[in-house]
Amino acid sequence: MRHNCFTNKLNFYKLTVQANSLVAIEICLIKVTGMLILQEQHGNDGSFFIEKANRKVAQINYTISTDNALTIEHTIVDEELRNNNIGFDLVAKVVEYARDKQYKVIPECSFAKAVFEKEPGFSDVLTRY
Repeated sequence: MRHNCFTNKLNFYKLTVQANSLVAIEICLIKVTGMLILQEQHGNDGSFFIEKANRKVAQINYTISTDNALTIEHTIVDEELRNNNIGFDLVAKVVEYARDKQYKVIPECSFAKAVFEKEPGFSDVLTRY
């Protein structure tokens, strides 16, 4: 199934796998970087991440609260991948996910906060910080 993200620079293919109704994995192909963004969800805690040689080299962690708020807690990108917009792509993926699930986003992470301040196109999902 082909989907287009909210910007034209990101196209992805979705594959969702359920295991014990607790884990959902979504695989997305990012045209700009050529890297896969994977998603893990365990209860209310989740992350989007990129793996290289079976090691997470970029990751954004979030928690979903009972009031349908998604809090971005932490973003990390390995030194070798910095300056390639990987961090922005991870935040953009969270925004796209929040829109799809009708969540509001609280960017507690300083990097995510900075992205939200610079990207007015993300304001529709922003709730407070």
